[in-house]
Amino acid sequence: MNNPCPSGPVNNRGSKVSLLGALPHTAVQFTARFWKQHQEVNARVSLRHGYHILRQNGAFESFRRCAGLPVLEEPNPEVHEGRDTDVYKWLEAVAWQTAHIEDPELRGYINEVVPLIEAAQAEDGYLVTPILLFHPEKR
Repeated sequence: MNNPCPSGPVNNRGSKVSLLGALPHTAVQFTARFWKQHQEVNARVSLRHGYHILRQNGAFESFRRCAGLPVLEEPNPEVHEGRDTDVYKWLEAVAWQTAHIEDPELRGYINEVVPLIEAAQAEDGYLVTPILLFHPEKR
């Protein structure tokens, strides 16, 4: 698999001020029972469940609305406005998992959600969906 960030999310290896360099994500593997089991449950259950909860709560719909795409489901008004960050943290976990073990279902989630985020982003890069949708004057 092609890794666009071989040194991790931040490459500080050429830095004159950093004493330590970032490790590539492949430098650490969970082999001990406790963390390995948690990683496996996360991959098998939690990430998939997270996708369905985010969808059920309308978290992806905010991105669809900002992108001007048809809304598939009405967002749940009971859910707090921090849904964007929930999507980003879930997506980070899915990306981490698929970087270690290829999983077609999880890869499909990435291929669905990343284009939504990209399309929702304003031309200047701004992206906070509640502000863009309900309070653009607060930008």
